[in-house]
Amino acid sequence: MASKSQMLRQAKSLELPENENLGLSSYVLGRRQHQQSTERLQKEKEDLEEERWEEKKMLEKKLRYANDRVSELQMEMDKVKAHVTSLEATNRTLKTLAKKAGTMP
Repeated sequence: MASKSQMLRQAKSLELPENENLGLSSYVLGRRQHQQSTERLQKEKEDLEEERWEEKKMLEKKLRYANDRVSELQMEMDKVKAHVTSLEATNRTLKTLAKKAGTMP
């Protein structure tokens, strides 16, 4: 059995009556429009995938930065906690010394 493209070539090579030419022209035009639509949709899909990939890359970069910043803040908080603990110990020592010296009730 002949393929559609072979049948179209055969039909084009023959002199068809006007009304049959119209049917063939409509078919060819419809196929061309379908192919153009398919190509356009494929291009749009590729563009959207590229945009999605770029956005994903940007979001991953932001996430890495945020995680780094959280780590930095955690280290700062640990330093502050250590300093507070040290100040509390110093305060207790000073209170003890003040009691011994009799300057604190």
